[in-house]
Amino acid sequence: MEMLITIRAANDDPADVEESTVRLRQELLDLDVDEVRPVGAGEIPPGARAVDVAAVGALLVALQQSADLINSVVGLIRAWAGSRPRGNEVEMTVGDHTIRLTAATSEQQERLVDEFIKAVSQG
Repeated sequence: MEMLITIRAANDDPADVEESTVRLRQELLDLDVDEVRPVGAGEIPPGARAVDVAAVGALLVALQQSADLINSVVGLIRAWAGSRPRGNEVEMTVGDHTIRLTAATSEQQERLVDEFIKAVSQG
């Protein structure tokens, strides 16, 4: 399975977006994922919504369809997003399932994350 992760910085500074994307990629590589690679223009996987990759950082994570691994990846991204400045946004897409982490409360994010993990774990 593949998960597309897009990062939008609050200040739209391309250098900030690039730095954030590199840091997140390094953290994801510490998990038991198959691959994490930057996504360039024209590389959006079939079925994913098109994004303006010039305005965002994008990573494609290849991983096994395991509820535990998906939970680990989403948990890492959620914690990482929570440590970023307010106004930043991280979006995760698997197939036709998408979740966007923004300024929602922790309780709202927890509920959304649980629903997302359940949906993508079931295929």
